[in-house]
Amino acid sequence: MGTCTRQISTLVVAALWLGLAIPAQAPAHGTLTMAILVDNRAGVTPAQLTAAERIAGNIFRKIGVEIVWYQDTPPASVLVLHLVSSSTLEKQGLGLDVLGLAVRRTRAVSVMYDRVTELAERRRIDVPDVLGSVIAHEIGHLYLPEGHSIAGIMQARLNLELVPQGGLGFNPAQAKSIRARLQEECAR
Repeated sequence: MGTCTRQISTLVVAALWLGLAIPAQAPAHGTLTMAILVDNRAGVTPAQLTAAERIAGNIFRKIGVEIVWYQDTPPASVLVLHLVSSSTLEKQGLGLDVLGLAVRRTRAVSVMYDRVTELAERRRIDVPDVLGSVIAHEIGHLYLPEGHSIAGIMQARLNLELVPQGGLGFNPAQAKSIRARLQEECAR
């Protein structure tokens, strides 16, 4: 199947957890395209946002999915990424280790930028590296079965030591599942 852009609006609740990546090879067949509208309510700097988009994009590129980022006026089909402060989601009753929220039916992802920043600074890792990994993790929740994996980007706790080296990614089964879901959406 050729390139396809599909609307994806997602609000994802997820804690990130430690783990090793199992790199997935990009498929030989056509690349799929995911359009994402960035709602930057948290005021992430343009430099940090661009770097985080690059990190998340690289994670998806490894599985044959290109991401096109929009700051305004997206095409009709788009996933919405809300970059917010944790106070925005206080009513959700999320634990302090939760960095993002994803609810499949909303097709929008929220990432709590203040928590990502605090974690990155505490661990002495560049904020965009952690932010990009959290974004990819949350988007993954929209396309994969509920829950977390024992390894890779979808572990419950992100292995931050692997983040700066680009060592986090989707495993081959996850890559296949994400691509299949995107293809199904494109066929509708």
